[in-house]
Formats: sequence, structure tokens, C-alpha cells
Amino acid sequence: MKSKWTYAYNFGIFGNHNSRHNAENGQQKGFAPLRRIAAGKEINMKIAVACDGSNVSEHFGHCEGFKIYDAEGGRVTGSKFNPNPGHRPGFLPNFLSGLGADVIITGGIGGGAVDIFNEKNIEVVSGASGDVGKAVEDYLKGDLKSSGSVCHEHEFKDTCEGHKPRE
Repeated sequence: MKSKWTYAYNFGIFGNHNSRHNAENGQQKGFAPLRRIAAGKEINMKIAVACDGSNVSEHFGHCEGFKIYDAEGGRVTGSKFNPNPGHRPGFLPNFLSGLGADVIITGGIGGGAVDIFNEKNIEVVSGASGDVGKAVEDYLKGDLKSSGSVCHEHEFKDTCEGHKPRE
């Protein structure tokens, strides 16, 4: 069954560029944000941000919650906070997919979660930090790029390195 949505990048590359291979091998270059296009027009999208208070969380699975932003035509039209329902392998990507997320912005994230998001055509932007609202604005302007930061086998919040954006 063919999807009614076309996913496109501004440079004409189709599909989700945020594969685990790319995430493990560094930052993607030359890609603008994923946009949902129907009948040639950009339509609404939902951007989920893993957050701790008003900041992007350094750790996707252990964040306080997810602020879901509605965006249309490159502008935020609304937002809603959803508390983190709990960290269990594979659960949060499915939870956010159920909320209609098209993009997830976070500091660090595990490879398993990245794989599930990719299977669901949800773009992953890792390595983000700072104010949640600014991160979303930067994403919509095409200024927020994924660092490709992927966490491996960790149990505690402070055990992952490399959550900060690459210089």
C-alpha cells in the first residue's frame, strides 16, 4: 500500500537519511530537515523533544518527558508536554509514534531506539542541547543537524559521552 505522504529533503534525497550506519559514522552533511509533503504542499508535522525542564535532555530514555510541537509551514503552531511513561527497551519509540511524531530531537539516544524510529520513518536528531524551544526553531530553519551521537550499553544517566553537538 502506497503512503499518502512523500518524505523529501530539500536536496532531493528521498527517505530517512538517519540510518544507524550514518549515526555511528558521524554527522550527516548537506541535508535539510525532513518535510512531509502532500499534493506538493508542506503540511503539519509533529516534533517531539526529549526534555528535562526547559532543556533538551542529554538522555532520551531517562528524560522527564517529551514536549510535542505542532508545526506547519516551518512555524510552531502549538505544543503539549507528555510525561515519560517509563524507560523499557523499544517502548518509547512506539509511544512517540503513537502520538504522531515525525521527528525526535534529543541529546543522546541508544542504537535500538534509533533503529525503531528509522523503521517508522521518524527522523532522529541527536546531539542537541540547550533550550527546547530554540532547538525546535533551529530545526525548522534547517540549522539543527544531528551529530549522529549513539549511546551504547549504559545504565546510568551520566555514563554516556558525546551527547553534545560536534564542533
